[in-house]
Amino acid sequence: MVNHTQSITRWLDFFDKGCAPKFSKSFRLKKTSTEIFVWLATLILLWWFACELHSLTQKKTIEHYLNENPPSILLWKTVLEKHQFLAIQDINRIHKLQKSLPLQNLDPHTFWVDQTFQWIVITEGTFGKTHYFQRNSEAKLPSAFLWSRRLNHWQELDDLTKTLSGLPKPEKKQTINRKTKDHFQFSY
Repeated sequence: MVNHTQSITRWLDFFDKGCAPKFSKSFRLKKTSTEIFVWLATLILLWWFACELHSLTQKKTIEHYLNENPPSILLWKTVLEKHQFLAIQDINRIHKLQKSLPLQNLDPHTFWVDQTFQWIVITEGTFGKTHYFQRNSEAKLPSAFLWSRRLNHWQELDDLTKTLSGLPKPEKKQTINRKTKDHFQFSY
């Protein structure tokens, strides 16, 4: 059996006795300046690599978070209200709208938009509620072939917002409020 402590002490004794190779001072200076340059270059490359790795990790983390956490229904309602969409509360209207949707309308984290951008249906999640929005109260129900299915992701919400911003605002219907027989009030 080899005794490792004895072999290590033998090597240390060998170097202590001065048996190690000796170099001239000029060689030491060259070696030292070269070592410094190599160390600096290595440190710079490691620093650059660490920065790149950090930014890549940050991008991946943000991308993963955005994919795993779609926009909430509260955010959808806020964005759609800014573009004159109203939530549909009438049960009869919701049932008619459901009939016009394609069959796979209950996919989790999706939303459906008709081609005229007057109707939007949002499905929250696997067991979530489905929300129905209408832009113009007089818009006709679209047929089943006029719907486009999109994933409920942040990029899709951003694209839809840009599209809705480019559409003309719906005209408000003129209503007549009768106060007396001879006096009419018009409101817009």
